[in-house]
Amino acid sequence: MILLSGYYGYRNWGDEAILASLCAQLEMLGWSRNDIVVLSGNPCHTQAQHKTQAVSRYDAAAILRLLRQRPPVISGGGSLLQDTTSWRTIPYYLGLLEVARAFGCPTALYAQGVGPIHRRWFCTWAARAFRKAVASSVRDSMSQTCLLDWGLSGASVPVTADPVYGLIPKDKSQRNRQRMLVNLRPLKNQSLDLQAWRANLASWEKSGWQIGLLPLGPGDGEQLQMLIQERPWLQLEEASTLDQLLATMAQYDVVISMRLHGMIFAAVAGCLPLGVAYDPKVRAAAKQLQSGCVDPTEILTLQGLVADLWQRRNEQGLLLDQRVADLRERAARNQAVLEAVAGRSR
Repeated sequence: MILLSGYYGYRNWGDEAILASLCAQLEMLGWSRNDIVVLSGNPCHTQAQHKTQAVSRYDAAAILRLLRQRPPVISGGGSLLQDTTSWRTIPYYLGLLEVARAFGCPTALYAQGVGPIHRRWFCTWAARAFRKAVASSVRDSMSQTCLLDWGLSGASVPVTADPVYGLIPKDKSQRNRQRMLVNLRPLKNQSLDLQAWRANLASWEKSGWQIGLLPLGPGDGEQLQMLIQERPWLQLEEASTLDQLLATMAQYDVVISMRLHGMIFAAVAGCLPLGVAYDPKVRAAAKQLQSGCVDPTEILTLQGLVADLWQRRNEQGLLLDQRVADLRERAARNQAVLEAVAGRSR
């Protein structure tokens, strides 16, 4: 048995794709889906979607029963070690690892996104989790920099890439139809500048763009419906499986996303991504992909970025394909974390 901890079961496409990639890598190492137990916000959905076992992430009694069997515990991937969305996030994930080690379970941190962390003692706690882990990896250099600042060595915290880069789509964008997909997400303690988004949409429509809207996580649909109310011609895209999601992406040429994994899905599907950096992780992904990125206060500048990107789409498309190939290879290195855990548990 192996226990997986992450932000699973909340119908966030990015985290569900991470779980799918993680389970696929475990299968390659000989673990069956029945061996895998996921701590989930919705165990029934997780079991149906991923064909694994699942228990509620808040069922302390069930989790303790599992830990008494001393399974390896994998934490990740995704943005688990940050205190921006809530101060409770880090105590949950790191507290679970502390309890697991107390029971004698080997622990590992898999393709973690680290930071921003504003509370100093959380930084110390996160560094301890990496030091105590059997193996670990982080998904970008920004995460590694945080850990180096906290006293860890670069050799102990290898930079890989997000596991979602390992997905292989059945179809890829042709980048020649002038079709754009837009993802918006709610922001904490502030509202989106919908007036600026409406101005962008009007400008792109006038320039001949066909535009679709894509929710990727909780709250996205509500934001996008506000745009549809005034422009019912906008296409709201939805998918029920990862294959469908990637197939939808492949029907478009440019993707503008506020969510990190919107950029990654786009890149994997061959679409040219542009990011809206509500969080540093989005800018880190844009740096990895060498793609454009703007702050939420600079939404109107997207008009110029889109025009420039479309004019250079062939050149940028070749660059994107090269970057994705490199990131896919780096994402495969996350498997070393799982191999190390397997070696300690079998």
